[in-house]
Amino acid sequence: MTTPDTTPSIRVVVAHHDSYVCAGIVALLRSCPGLAVRTGRADDTSADVLVTDYATGLHMVMAAARNSTEAMPSFLVVTDQSTGWQIRRAVDAGIRGYVLQDCSADELAGAVRCVAEGRRYMSISAAEHLLESLDYAALTARELEVLEFVAHGASNKEIARSLGIGEGTVKTHVTSILAKLEEPTRTAAIAEALRRGILLQGHDHAPLPAPALGPIKAASAASAPRIAGLAVRICHEDAVVQAGLVALVEREPDIDVHAGANHEGDAADVIVADYAYALSLLAATATPETSAQSSPRVIIVTRRDKEGQVVQAIHSGVQGYLLQDASPLELIDAIRYVARGGTRFLSSRAAGLLVQDPLRAGFTAREEDVLRFLVKGDCNKGIARKLQISASTVKSHVSRICEKLHVNSRAQVAVKVTQRGLMRA
Repeated sequence: MTTPDTTPSIRVVVAHHDSYVCAGIVALLRSCPGLAVRTGRADDTSADVLVTDYATGLHMVMAAARNSTEAMPSFLVVTDQSTGWQIRRAVDAGIRGYVLQDCSADELAGAVRCVAEGRRYMSISAAEHLLESLDYAALTARELEVLEFVAHGASNKEIARSLGIGEGTVKTHVTSILAKLEEPTRTAAIAEALRRGILLQGHDHAPLPAPALGPIKAASAASAPRIAGLAVRICHEDAVVQAGLVALVEREPDIDVHAGANHEGDAADVIVADYAYALSLLAATATPETSAQSSPRVIIVTRRDKEGQVVQAIHSGVQGYLLQDASPLELIDAIRYVARGGTRFLSSRAAGLLVQDPLRAGFTAREEDVLRFLVKGDCNKGIARKLQISASTVKSHVSRICEKLHVNSRAQVAVKVTQRGLMRA
């Protein structure tokens, strides 16, 4: 006679901002014994472990530290935020577990159990990024404040006035920032801070002319009509996202879902894939003999939210582009729309990105050359020497670049082109 398992289940609440990741976490963890999994709010104190996205987890542990009146559950963050600085910030704030979205189901379950036992857990890939960051000197709280002002193009005098400190003190902080980031100029320091994740890459963009990409189908509230016998293959590099996509699409009675890499002779009507796989698939099938009707109909689901990446994907031939914060309704609508022969379906935020791409706003080849050196921190004389043009000509190009990007300083240029993926390879 088998003895029933009396081990109490670990109560897991999933409160993740991204619908696809949330659905994937729930699907993977519910298949693991000893875990009682449900979705809920990030302030649910009945949970043993709260699984959240980066921003939610960080906010909750910092709020709990300020208001330590009630015990909070342990937090496990599942995220794509992989820079060492971001990981250090989360761990220092009190996050108990940290795994990246490319983790396996076994690792995710192991992380939950570890955190539930009161121990810390960090995935190997996250730990590697964290160790790399230890080679860098950490910026102080005041230096971070100064860096934010520098990124917005403020002068030393403006920073001093805003922070209520002396201009000489600001100059000292800037000098220290440049030394710690190992960069010679403010512009290069901003680009390096963005690369390391010290400055988060937001989406506060000025409106610019729409790119010439043809008609765009933006997501709408109306649900697309069903198609009987619709076959969809889902192939995503992140196991968590793939599990979520499969779980969400399987709810639709008219869609037959297959998971895993595409195979020769696959009869899928639509392929939902990550960015890299989608582009490689389209490149492999792009031949002079391939017609629009015979080429695969591909929808990208990705966290890549820079205009340059969206534009590249559309020019490569994808029929849909959804960011991972898109709703389940947008996913289903995109699949049905593309299956009916529609093209260029964009989730609402992806569509918003495209109307702001300055690469379509008329950058000349020479301006792009200047921009590449400018972001590296080169001065006008240095750029002029490398491009074999005059410093005054470089100055004119820089002025036009600033005008097209709607910014007033070189530092702001570095922020815009880095956070928006506007540099050509």
